[in-house]
Amino acid sequence: MGNVLLQGKLIGGRQSACKGLQLIFLKENAGPLDGGTVSLMDGDILTVFSDAARQTVLWQGAVKFDREKNRKPYPKKYDFDADYAARGGQKVGRHWIDNAQGLQDGLEPERWINMFLEGKSATLQVDELSL
Repeated sequence: MGNVLLQGKLIGGRQSACKGLQLIFLKENAGPLDGGTVSLMDGDILTVFSDAARQTVLWQGAVKFDREKNRKPYPKKYDFDADYAARGGQKVGRHWIDNAQGLQDGLEPERWINMFLEGKSATLQVDELSL
């Protein structure tokens, strides 16, 4: 078994069952509804480019989620059970981050989130067993 290098872009999106922003890699020439999305996992190698031609690297490194940075209790308006609300979630600006994911360790939270919200071009090296 080995690694696979995927070409695509980053997207930040919500699903109806999701309580936070999902940080997703979208494979090139694929859509979110036809199996084109890949969830980032600790240890994946992500390269983010500032341009669609993938000439200038904006950020590169191993994904390492910090699931505690920027953690805040959920507001009462969300009507979560008390334990879940107290544990809270990670918040960056007006965005709550999906609890299955996190912010990148060692990177400013706003920079991490903006790469997804801006749909930056990227490559993702993953273990083929994780696909």
